[in-house]
Amino acid sequence: SELSELPAGFVASVRGAVPNVMEIDLRSNALTELPADLADLKSLKVLKLNYNRLPSFPTAVVGLPRSCRWFVGRPWPSSSLSGALDGFRSTAPGSAQAAQ
Repeated sequence: SELSELPAGFVASVRGAVPNVMEIDLRSNALTELPADLADLKSLKVLKLNYNRLPSFPTAVVGLPRSCRWFVGRPWPSSSLSGALDGFRSTAPGSAQAAQ
């Protein structure tokens, strides 16, 4: 079944169960937003978000470690992407990594 939202306390639960989680696969759900504290997962290397219903670029990925590869799987309006990446550049110099 598809998740339309992540359960309350999702990030804290993940950190408690797998303190050094390296990959989260949330593909093929109906997510419309991500928790703001997602960036607290400092060991995360891969975040898969393909095939969800995110209405705009998920700004929660901006605070993820620079080494984290994230996959959103759809083109975003340039205004949405531009604003999010401006924040990314100011908080973590380097290039954002996204794939379709």
